[in-house]
Amino acid sequence: MILVVDAEVIFAALIARGFTLQLIKILSDHGVDLISPDYVSDEIRRRKDKIIRFSGLNEAQLDFVLNLIFERIKIISSKEYIQYFEEAGKLAPHKIDIPYFALALAKNSAIWSNEKSFKQQSKVKILSTNELKKMFL
Repeated sequence: MILVVDAEVIFAALIARGFTLQLIKILSDHGVDLISPDYVSDEIRRRKDKIIRFSGLNEAQLDFVLNLIFERIKIISSKEYIQYFEEAGKLAPHKIDIPYFALALAKNSAIWSNEKSFKQQSKVKILSTNELKKMFL
């Protein structure tokens, strides 16, 4: 199984460092290929100060936890999914979500996201943290 991991899931893992962080490890250990578009790096950089403020981590600690996360989640270059942007634009509820849908289309995979608006389409399967918990625990 391949899962495209939404940035909000990564933010939850960084800020709370609780169950979502554990689930990343569990899924990876169960052979689930976790991937994210290279765009996720931009999202994290843009929100780094906010993540530090809400997580209570300093910059070095944040970098350490990010490294742990990205040992489990592979970043995929847009070259591998750019041809799906047009179709993804018709599915994604917001423009910033297009890379996640494009990557899911390219890899014929589901998206791990807690965004309810992602489920307003029927082409790409969307799995929430709670749904994944029920499937793997």
